[in-house]
Parts: sequence; structure tokens; C-alpha cells
Amino acid sequence: MDGIPASSLIPPAFNAERPDWIWEPKFLDKGGKAILYMTSEIFWGWRYYTADREVRLSLEYPSNYEDDIGYAFKNGPGKTDNEGKPAEKKAKPKNVWLFRAWLASEKKMVAAVIDNFFIQSEMQQQFDNPQLMLLANGVSNYYLEIVRNARDSIPALAYKTTAHLRPCGSSACLKQVKQPFFSERYWLGLNPLEADSEAPANAGKPGLPPTTRDNNGAEEEAVVAKEDDLDW
Repeated sequence: MDGIPASSLIPPAFNAERPDWIWEPKFLDKGGKAILYMTSEIFWGWRYYTADREVRLSLEYPSNYEDDIGYAFKNGPGKTDNEGKPAEKKAKPKNVWLFRAWLASEKKMVAAVIDNFFIQSEMQQQFDNPQLMLLANGVSNYYLEIVRNARDSIPALAYKTTAHLRPCGSSACLKQVKQPFFSERYWLGLNPLEADSEAPANAGKPGLPPTTRDNNGAEEEAVVAKEDDLDW
């Protein structure tokens, strides 16, 4: 596929195996948790893995993914289906939520990738709280806590997602964090909670992707857990 557009959401250096700027809930150990300070709205994007298991992310549907995409679950060279016929079906790009965040445990900016329907649903419920917002500096006045169940046996209960207002409160947070994190600064390992200059007045509510999707099969891809992702 063509190179991912350089944007404030996804950095251009995407070609490494399991890039360390990507974070997904499935990276959590069972019983583990992550604290994410959101620094962007949520966007619908696309993800797939190449035959070499390298990740590809894009904000637009990749037009020529067939050139390097990997095989679907239980498919590949030498594999057969239940009737003994060759099973060499290629996978398809998956529709995912993408947003930018400060991952507190690792003290770095990440592109958070959410493909779990139950996490998406819980996040939508959390954002019904009118107190939650992105501040003028582009950093949220809340953080997301995503916990992975220690047993992890029932998909609907595998994760628990909760939004917490930051202890300082929205007005104090505006004074504590003043510098807007412009796109070129997002991927320099800088902590948005420690910035110190004036910001533009562009505060707003947490943004969610539209509920309607396009004609590329996104509806099914977005709500159904795909088996080809379960081995990661």
C-alpha cells in the first residue's frame, strides 16, 4: 500500500514490525490495566497485517492492500479446508477506532487502536458524561482506565473501560497544562501533562466516529471480532 499520510494522528514511520507507537488493549496481560490521557478525538481508520506480520494503519481505506496483506485465519500456503481443498483466502483490512493518547505506564505518546466492540460501547457510555471534554490545549480533562479481566473468558466481560475526571478538575487542568501539542510535537516523546505555554481556545467534547459507515464492509468488520486477530 502507499505510505500512510503524515498526520497528527498517525506518525509517518509505520514500517517497523509491531511499532512501539501503537497500543491496543490486547497488549495488556490478563489482570493488567492501562491509563490513557486522550489527546485527540476518535476517528474511524483501518488496520491490517502483512504476510510478515507487520502492521499497517491508515485513516483511509487502503486501495491496494492485496499486494502485501496476510492470510485469513486458518488460511495460508499448504493449509486446507474441511473438504481438503487449498485454504489460501487473504484477509481484509479491519475497521478500527484510532485516537492519540499519552500512555501513562510507559510515559509516551501512542496511536491507540480499538477494535473491540465492547470497549467501544463502554467508551460511548462514558462519554455521555457532560463533564468530559478535550481542553483548549488538546489534552483531555479525564483519563481512560482500561482493565483486562484476569480470567478473560467471556468477550463481553474481557475488558472494563472507565473514564475518570482528572483530580485537578477542568479549570485547574487548563492552568496546569497550557501548551497546545501541535502535530509535529506529538511523536517526540513529550509529556502533554507537563507543557508550559499558552494555548488556543479550541476546547470541545470528546469526539466519536459517526455511527454510519461506508460501503467497504465496515459495518461487519467493526462489530464482529475477527479470528485472524486472536493470535496476537
